[in-house]
Amino acid sequence: WSSDVCSSDLVSGDLRISSNHRLANIDGLVNVVQIDRTLTISDNGNIRHLDGLGSLTSAGNITLTENNSLDDMQGLNNLSAVNGVFEIGLNDTLRYVAPLPSLATVHELEIYGNQRLLHVSGLNALSALPSGLQIHDNPDLRSVSGLTKLESASNIDIYRNGRLAHIDGMRKLESIGEGDGSLRVYENDTLGRCEALVRVLGWGSNSMSV
Repeated sequence: WSSDVCSSDLVSGDLRISSNHRLANIDGLVNVVQIDRTLTISDNGNIRHLDGLGSLTSAGNITLTENNSLDDMQGLNNLSAVNGVFEIGLNDTLRYVAPLPSLATVHELEIYGNQRLLHVSGLNALSALPSGLQIHDNPDLRSVSGLTKLESASNIDIYRNGRLAHIDGMRKLESIGEGDGSLRVYENDTLGRCEALVRVLGWGSNSMSV
């Protein structure tokens, strides 16, 4: 992937990079600013960073799965909008969902099955998830400190994160759905406190279980 592989700043369809077991970087995407549909980076065992996406500001959907040398989200610093689903799953070496300082718009966020993930710490510009949040099956996850500005979501599911001790990063959460939303927090074996949910638990019409 040399620097001239993709000279256009707009990808009007899907962009998929998958099952390239010797690929070490995606620097050839350095000029891409916008992907209208879905960016998929999946099953690339040697990619350690996403620096080649340093110009990317928006995408329809992003799928980052089974990249088992990926350590963090470094390279997505300028990403401001994912207009559909942002899926981060099954990346065995991923430790941080960070840095994503510009990401203010995501419709649905899914973070799951990342065996070494420690912190969801890079989403401090995100205030709403209109299509929901799922964080599950991350056995080493310690905190969701990067969700400090999240105020609303249609649904939230946080489960089977074995070392998650608290969800203090969600203290600003005050709205779940519009009458039919759900908040479910369960099977997090070391979760010891849920004070962060005080605001949202006043919405008695919704289905909530903690």
